[in-house]
Amino acid sequence: MPSSAVKIFDHVTQYKDFYTLIVKSNRLIEFQSKLCTVLKELALKDLIAHQPHPTIDRELQASYHAYAIFGMIIEWVQHGFLYNSTYMAEQLLAIIKNRPLHGVYTTAKVTNTKDS
Repeated sequence: MPSSAVKIFDHVTQYKDFYTLIVKSNRLIEFQSKLCTVLKELALKDLIAHQPHPTIDRELQASYHAYAIFGMIIEWVQHGFLYNSTYMAEQLLAIIKNRPLHGVYTTAKVTNTKDS
């Protein structure tokens, strides 16, 4: 898929003042939720053509994609729209194409200790 097919960033650019208000306002959390719901529905439509691994829940996968895209939008807004929409679309596609098959997250190891 070419980056020109990813239209969300063009839409955000066109309405950048509105999206800035949404991202920076605590009062518009409900709209943020609705936006993620729309992104999730779009992801579900895209996932119809691509059957994920049978053990992967499509709803959860769609939510993952929706919130990841919204996270990119938040970063973009918070950095003052540093990049153009084409760059953002290209980055999204690169992230999707280059994600590791088996991601590893390292965190501090927590050990259970019992005080006796």
